[in-house]
Amino acid sequence: MLRIKNLYKSYGSLKALQNISIQFKKGSCFGLIGPNGAGKSTLIKIISGIITSDDGTILIERAPIQIGYVPQDLCLEESVSAQQNLLFFGEISGLKKEQLHSKVEHVLSKIDLSSHAEQKVQTFSGGMKRRLNIGCALMSEPNVIILDEPTVGIDPESRQYILQLVQKMKQENKTIIYSTHYMEEAEKICDEIAFLHQGEIIKQTTMDKLLKSNANPEIFFQLEEQQEHSIDTGIFGDVQESSNGYLLKAENPIQTMEHILNTCKQHQLELVQLEMIQPRLEDVFFQLTGNQLQKS
Repeated sequence: MLRIKNLYKSYGSLKALQNISIQFKKGSCFGLIGPNGAGKSTLIKIISGIITSDDGTILIERAPIQIGYVPQDLCLEESVSAQQNLLFFGEISGLKKEQLHSKVEHVLSKIDLSSHAEQKVQTFSGGMKRRLNIGCALMSEPNVIILDEPTVGIDPESRQYILQLVQKMKQENKTIIYSTHYMEEAEKICDEIAFLHQGEIIKQTTMDKLLKSNANPEIFFQLEEQQEHSIDTGIFGDVQESSNGYLLKAENPIQTMEHILNTCKQHQLELVQLEMIQPRLEDVFFQLTGNQLQKS
């Protein structure tokens, strides 16, 4: 549906984007993942037409597209109501009279703000403003929705609502481009993903393939408290201390768990807990870059 090919963008000596190529599929969510300053917002602004690239192409395949762009910074008039904000964005999208008002009601329901339609935006919580920000982009009935860090600084309930909204838009066959540095969000909603690091894509694949191919599971085990400080943990292998227990990397999880059980039996150690921990997206990012993503 939408494809970008060999995009480059620089600001003076700073190379913001280098040779970026991505194909975005209809009815799926593509995650642009990376820390602040990785180039995500620059890429999004190029796709949205806000800025131009130095080189490269943006290709639209088959049907024409309508892009709805939700910026990281709120784009709202806070001195008026939620309804008036949506009316404004509907009018500049070309909607008229009954169609316009019908669309406003539909979007208010979609973002769960119908009961706050006439309330001034300046009285809204951060989460409500974020949802309204998305609603404004939906007024043009886009088939491609770009969300740039849409959950920054909001409460968990509002964050969960936005993630559910993205899932619903996928079911409506919309194409979602989702920029975030929150790994747990990407794991929940993204079908494909690209890691951006210093303006380059360092990994691009489906979510399932990424987790399976780049991070082995770990085995967590815990011993009785009085035994933990009286043994040489080297008897288990190359272990790392972790909250009240130990972690052991496992290329073969079943064999590793059997090894722990046998070692405990051999040394008469009481095992309190034993479980396999599946790899997370942040673990993969760390393996690829050696850097942890920022938490906020």
